[in-house]
Amino acid sequence: LEPNLNGFVGAVGYSPGAEKRAAVRLPGLPRLADCPALAGFRQVGGIEIDPGYPLARGRIVATSERGRVDLGVTVSSDGADLAHRYYLSLGTQHMSAHPVFGPGPAGLGESSGEAAGAGRTRIIWVDGNHVFDLVGNDLPTATVEECAKWIGDVVRATALPGAGVAGPEIQDLVVSTDSAQPGQSVTLRVVAGDRDRVFIDGDHPGLYLVEEGEREFAFKARESSTNQVQVFVVDPDSLFSTKGEIAITVR
Repeated sequence: LEPNLNGFVGAVGYSPGAEKRAAVRLPGLPRLADCPALAGFRQVGGIEIDPGYPLARGRIVATSERGRVDLGVTVSSDGADLAHRYYLSLGTQHMSAHPVFGPGPAGLGESSGEAAGAGRTRIIWVDGNHVFDLVGNDLPTATVEECAKWIGDVVRATALPGAGVAGPEIQDLVVSTDSAQPGQSVTLRVVAGDRDRVFIDGDHPGLYLVEEGEREFAFKARESSTNQVQVFVVDPDSLFSTKGEIAITVR
């Protein structure tokens, strides 16, 4: 990836040694339907969350007869350095011999890249501990650029700086048993904030996930093994996240 990385850094004018903006918390993702450049668009559904720690991602979609806009926002709960590394990885995920992205709209975030062509415009940018990935389909490039700049302005106007950047709290992980026999049922209950979203890594050699609730998960023990079950809790507004882990042994 080194040639791709060097090409991207040069094409968008990224400065690796520049001081990064401090981490902030957003009170929520911008509503695409409120963007003046997207008059007549409506948001489809809610926020789709791709859980993880220290990176968690939210995605929202807006459509109209004019086209479609997808916005992905990836938030680092481990500071701006990780967000910048993720931004650079986005810019280098291609097989082309030449840079795919050119410079993005002036003043957008700390660094931005833009790729346009064949009815599709994609703009990526990094701002502190947030990485934005905006894709417009069947829309003029100027419209997608206006939308990106509007999102950037909203984010900087509403960001909450300072001490409020800690992730959500996992208050407790409660299992019915941490040592099960093959065929035995095991339940895991996650105690977290009322509004927080809870996810688990359900792929384990000795456990089969049979039921998934908002806070409680049921497994069936399968074969002798030690299983490290990872739990991710995500604040649906800020997308800050945290991770817990609990061991369940099948004897």
